Amino acid sequence: MKRDCYKLAFVTAVLFATVSHADVLNVPSDYPTIQSALDSLNTGDTVLVSLGEYYEGLIAPSHMFWLLGNVPPDTGEYPRPVIDVSMSPDSLNRACLSAPFGSDIQVERFHFRNRIDMTNRTDVAGIRVLAQHIRVVSCLFDSVRGGVRLEDNLP
Repeated sequence: MKRDCYKLAFVTAVLFATVSHADVLNVPSDYPTIQSALDSLNTGDTVLVSLGEYYEGLIAPSHMFWLLGNVPPDTGEYPRPVIDVSMSPDSLNRACLSAPFGSDIQVERFHFRNRIDMTNRTDVAGIRVLAQHIRVVSCLFDSVRGGVRLEDNLP
């Protein structure tokens, strides 16, 4: 019984230490682009994105983090930050967000968009996933061939 209490105390201390070192990276106030915040984050950090349109094709790092739209969650229609890859020179071959193997991501409250005609494309999606774990919550997908594409060529 005493050993279980020590184990619980140790696990609680480790979790607290991990959570207490997590940072919030604000876009665009601290980082001009979402990708620059993704390039700077550490495991357990949160990228908090304000309303606006972000013309980027994002590549996530290979660790655990949160990518959150800085909007109040609601039960109905509400504005979300827009990630639009259509201005990218290779927008026909890019997803709005690519999650590589090793990623563990929670994505919430975004609008993923690619204005390029996707009707004949089968390999592009709003989110392209090689990640081991990804959770997508309260997101919209517009003008993309598919919302989330799970890649099956995992290592």
